[in-house]
Amino acid sequence: MTTRRSFLEMLAAGLILGVRNQAEAATNPFVSIERYSANRLTPILVDPVYATSRNFMGRTMPGYEAEKAWTHPEIVDDLIAVNQTLQQHGLQLLVKDAYRPIQASEAMMQWGREQEQAGKGKYVGKWVAYINRSEGKYSGHNYGRTIDVTLATLNGQEVWMGSQFDEFSLYSEFYNAHDKKMEDDKMAFAGKGYIVHPMLSPFQLREILREAMHASFIPYSALKERTAEWWHFSSKRIPATKPYDDVIQ
Repeated sequence: MTTRRSFLEMLAAGLILGVRNQAEAATNPFVSIERYSANRLTPILVDPVYATSRNFMGRTMPGYEAEKAWTHPEIVDDLIAVNQTLQQHGLQLLVKDAYRPIQASEAMMQWGREQEQAGKGKYVGKWVAYINRSEGKYSGHNYGRTIDVTLATLNGQEVWMGSQFDEFSLYSEFYNAHDKKMEDDKMAFAGKGYIVHPMLSPFQLREILREAMHASFIPYSALKERTAEWWHFSSKRIPATKPYDDVIQ
């Protein structure tokens, strides 16, 4: 004969399941950049484009279920210090991406292959990171140690830096900002909200961003940059020991 479970038994089972789900959800060390910095003197502005269709693939990336940017709390503390430095120039950070689920990196790599095979992506292979789980090859973003940042005005307008974020062209290389004029890339300015700095050139802005990042990360030598992407920085004090595929929620 079957018996109905008592209310107390069901309640206990529910509580146990709830605790288990919370424990399973807390498998990574990341924090929300926006939330973690919200009560600080210089909170961090985020624009997580991979959680939207406003990216090079034109659709939401796998693993991005919320418009949030996650990273290690130590990195957020460093970014807050960067913001304090940038405010001297009337600027602030704008985070485009930080921790990236492995599934998103795999989708990017597959997209890049398709573009090259179709003859549409001359430079794509140079910028899209090679990911292979069986070989243990991952992006710094998968460890949460890499962050993609640009600059904004103090009222939150994104500043033109000489190329778009994630632009697959030679203009994304740090020293190539001199060669590109605003009128050369009308698509970049078509309804995307960029503002051209009235006094500083794109190359000067890139230099300000890089110097502020290097000066504010602790210790001073703990930051690695990628010159092929002026927006790309990695914290060397976060070890590349465990990549993550947790969905950003």
